[in-house]
Amino acid sequence: MADWAVYWSPEARDDLEGIVEFIAARGDVENALAIFERIAASVDSLATMPERGRAVPEVRLAIEPPLLELIEAPWRIMYACERRRVIVTAIIDSRRNVSAILESRFGLKLSDTP
Repeated sequence: MADWAVYWSPEARDDLEGIVEFIAARGDVENALAIFERIAASVDSLATMPERGRAVPEVRLAIEPPLLELIEAPWRIMYACERRRVIVTAIIDSRRNVSAILESRFGLKLSDTP
């Protein structure tokens, strides 16, 4: 079966850039590059098995198509699958207020979601 096309949203690219820059600014350039490679490899792997991710619990009922995620601890790689395309929408540090970030990014009211 043919691979799925994988696309990065501008926001997801900014997320990854921010993660790498933050770690590099602390003086750990080697670790920043290793984390970049680890996250990029996880995203690249979505081309062959995109539907293996779990539904993002915060938005499970609020978004269509469903938002899925892979965990590259402590980061959550969030993406949607539709028509043999994977769109990476966010890479969020799980130690942050994920609901608030998703509310802002997607214009949702997650506190009202059952």
